[in-house]
Amino acid sequence: MEQQQENICYKGIRDQQKDPETGDLYPWWEPTIDGQAEFNPDKFDPSHEYKPRGKTFNLALDHFSPNMNKDFESAFDLDNLRFIDPAKVKEAYEELVEKAYENPEKLLTVLVGTGGTISMLKDDQKNELEPKLDVNQIMKAAGGRCDKFVTSSFSLPKLIDSSQMKIDYMADVAIAMSWIFTQLRTNNADLLERFTGYIITHGTDTAVQSQTYLSFMLGPNCPFNLFYVVAQKTITDKGSDAGGNMSLALDASEIFRKRQGIHGICAGGASGYVFNGPTSLKISDQEILLLKDYNQGG
Repeated sequence: MEQQQENICYKGIRDQQKDPETGDLYPWWEPTIDGQAEFNPDKFDPSHEYKPRGKTFNLALDHFSPNMNKDFESAFDLDNLRFIDPAKVKEAYEELVEKAYENPEKLLTVLVGTGGTISMLKDDQKNELEPKLDVNQIMKAAGGRCDKFVTSSFSLPKLIDSSQMKIDYMADVAIAMSWIFTQLRTNNADLLERFTGYIITHGTDTAVQSQTYLSFMLGPNCPFNLFYVVAQKTITDKGSDAGGNMSLALDASEIFRKRQGIHGICAGGASGYVFNGPTSLKISDQEILLLKDYNQGG
């Protein structure tokens, strides 16, 4: 009986969900009855030893560096993804290209789901809110600006509360975004003129830290733009800022599309603005200060 259950549970498990040496599921992947695995962010252990599965590189450092002889995973190899399904990233790229050629007058953007209030939708059967990246509803909330864009999307395996955000998850996002952009530049260079970058749905509490992680991972010469979009209320709540923030993100994507490496967080609703995570600090749900203002006492 135990052997039969094991065969059922492991028949569809992706390599990234298993320890490459033992073949066992990592503790944060839980087997389901249909032979797949479900991600449990409460069980993820960032200190767990991890060996890259894909291409790696080594930095030319002096022999005193703690990173000497350490292999770093390439950001252009989907085999290095730890959480996000590589197949979903490939689907996002293929969908974007297909829509781009079907709509030659429209701009292109990729939505990335990580979680947060902006991703919360009501499940009518359960009569409760649950995290879900509904691209159509988020774009619809932005009003008429969505008519200028075609989109595709990919997500973390489970959308999470911002308090659960780990730098490891953003490393996966960096790899997926870098891979998609490289595919566009290599195979569909004619579309780059219309490609505005990425819009990331995220919780408000750790958006500043998360964007800081991601911007530093992508480096000072990042060839694409990204904008986080957050919300204090869900899309369906009265007085929600979600639509205004998404509209702001689309505006920023369009305005800055001919520049490179513009990274920001869109917040504040109809009277909101775009701010840079590494130079900002969230004080409360109503107040975000730039560090220069904070250091001067507000």
